[in-house]
Amino acid sequence: MTLGFYSGTLFVTLMSVDRYLAIVHAVAAMRAGTLCYGIIASITIWVISVIMAIPGVIFASLELVDADSNSYECQPLYPEDWQQFWKMLRNLNENTVGLFVGLPIMIFCYVKILFVLSRSRNSKKNKAVKLIFIIVCVFVVCWVPYNVTVFLQTLQLFLGNLNNCKASKYFHSAIGFAEIIAQSHCCVNPLIYAFAGEKFRKKLGYVLTRYFCQSRGTFSHRDTTDTSNTPVKSDN
Repeated sequence: MTLGFYSGTLFVTLMSVDRYLAIVHAVAAMRAGTLCYGIIASITIWVISVIMAIPGVIFASLELVDADSNSYECQPLYPEDWQQFWKMLRNLNENTVGLFVGLPIMIFCYVKILFVLSRSRNSKKNKAVKLIFIIVCVFVVCWVPYNVTVFLQTLQLFLGNLNNCKASKYFHSAIGFAEIIAQSHCCVNPLIYAFAGEKFRKKLGYVLTRYFCQSRGTFSHRDTTDTSNTPVKSDN
């Protein structure tokens, strides 16, 4: 989940920057938009994401939540002496990538893009931006509630008066709901890529039309064959 969060946020941010350069700074983008730069950027994002997700893998453990129902939860188990430090570091990393870096860059890029497109009439650019804009909006709707909840939990760790059992219970429940919304992004995102893309819709329409035409042809052929092979009784 942590690896998906970091890589997803960074890749969506990179897509926004790429569209921004392609539309707002088209000349510079033509020079820089090579396959080599794309590969380097992708590898860099994966390396950063893996490094930032390593603590979540190292400290992951099963904790007994309810002894009566024998229910467990996968929670990070930090060393007691460094527990506060690792919790703060995890929350700050997630907020830095998702809330303080990724989101402002996306907003800046799309404000600039919409400003430029309002003065141009290029349908292909509009369709490309529409697809990326939908992807970014869905990402924001799914992941921002989680980031805000993590930010509030970080404030709870800073402020001693909120660091009590009752507040911890509320934050634990809130993060649980926020995680459900965030992880639903994995289900929604493929649908956006598939059905918002014009090429996919055309290909899907072509395949379905061809399939149903073949099915009709097969049924028609069977009906004709069955009719021609039906024995006819003679009065003689």
